[in-house]
Amino acid sequence: MKFFEAVSKAYGRKITIHNYKEVILEQRPVGPIMFFLPKGVTHKCKMCGKCCHQQITIFEGEKILNFASDVIKEEGEDKRVLGENKKPCPFLDECESKCTIYEDRPMVCRVYPIVPAMHQIAHHMLKTHQLYSFMFTFYIELGQLTECRGWEVGEFDEKAYVKENIDLLLNLGRSVGKLVSDKLEEDGCEIETEYIGGKTDEKSKSQRGDEEA
Repeated sequence: MKFFEAVSKAYGRKITIHNYKEVILEQRPVGPIMFFLPKGVTHKCKMCGKCCHQQITIFEGEKILNFASDVIKEEGEDKRVLGENKKPCPFLDECESKCTIYEDRPMVCRVYPIVPAMHQIAHHMLKTHQLYSFMFTFYIELGQLTECRGWEVGEFDEKAYVKENIDLLLNLGRSVGKLVSDKLEEDGCEIETEYIGGKTDEKSKSQRGDEEA
């Protein structure tokens, strides 16, 4: 069934895009990974191929960057995208509704319908000079789910999800973390390595110098 059908059935009342975030969205941390998900619904792929008709983000460190550069486009600072909205992915076999690079498919495809906010987090860390203990934040991207019928009433198993994808998540986390650290060092910023949650008191070298003067 569709997303809001499943959510409404789970809650016994009509839930729409206008009220679902305020009513049922909750924080669900599992180790260093934070999920922002509704309660009472889970997802099982129906192999319909509809999610393969949208533009997706390719993260630094993914294997696909090495062999699919001719179909990956640059879009904005440090962002790479594959495909176009409402058009089939170049790696989709439309006759079979199967991915032709399934073993090497991008992270966004592996974790669908949950979306990693790694670019947003990295850019925020660069802007604020703060390092987050929650390197990975996942959420539901409603704009991408309108046609998906893989939703069911049930509980999403975050721990099993993390266990299945942990190696990929850690590798990408290290890659993004290194990019952030290198950029902060390049800009003359000191990096707090003991930061765990909350706010850091990290300041750039120039800021510290001004205060000491």
